[in-house]
This record gives sequence, structure tokens and C-alpha cells, in this order.
Amino acid sequence: MQLRKTTLVLILLASLTLAALAACGPQATAAVSEADVTTLAEEKMQALNDGDYAPFTADFSDVLVGAIPEESFQDLRETILGASGRFESVTGLRLANAKSPGYVNYSITCKFEEEEVLLTLVYAVDGEQVEGIFFNAPKLNQAMQAP
Repeated sequence: MQLRKTTLVLILLASLTLAALAACGPQATAAVSEADVTTLAEEKMQALNDGDYAPFTADFSDVLVGAIPEESFQDLRETILGASGRFESVTGLRLANAKSPGYVNYSITCKFEEEEVLLTLVYAVDGEQVEGIFFNAPKLNQAMQAP
């Protein structure tokens, strides 16, 4: 349990760091279209539902795959399913300004059984690989902070 909590905290901290890097600033885009990002988000969330690590980490950079090994993915999955329920659909997407030059983020609104979850995928400008991923929702945030 302690390893799981430590792993989730590390994923959350890495995600928050990337979010801070990609929060505000001049508008840019990744090399993937918004339609492709939407499809990718749906595939990632379905893989989360299914507990299928390979499609969840497909299109991730090597650094991000290294930051989320399969054991951490399973812990993250348990936490998300326990707090937010299963993924149902993508309901919105917007390109967010990048605070740090060289990165952009896509904020994807996702409907889960228990709550709306904001999924953020971070890309390098003109990049095709996901450089960061994080989740934001009230019940999920509370579950990640629970002892």
C-alpha cells in the first residue's frame, strides 16, 4: 500500500511539473491534429478501463514510459476506477497555451461513471509523442491524497 501511494504521488508530482511547464504562454500546436488527440485520449482511457498497459503507453515518449512502469499503471488504474469509475466518453477538447516554450497541452474533458475528469496530454511543439499525462477531478484528487 505504501509503495502504491508513493508511486501515485510521484506520478502526480511529475504530472504537476509538466502541467506547470505547459500551462500559459504563446499558443502553439503539436504535430497531431485535435481529431487524432481525441481518438488517442479515447484509446488511452479504454486501455485504462481494460487494464491494458501496452495501448495505454503507446505513443508515449520513452521518458514518460519510464516514469509509468506497468506496476504504477495498475496502481493508477485502481485509484482512478475506485474514485471516478470507468471511462465512458470524451466530451470536449481544447488546446491550452504553453507556459514553457517548446510544449503544448491538450485538455480533454472525459465523462467517467462517477465524475467528469480533466485529462491533460502534453506534447512537444510539433511533436507526435505524449510527453506528459495527468488527471484532475475532485474525487480522484481526494483519493490520491488519502492515507
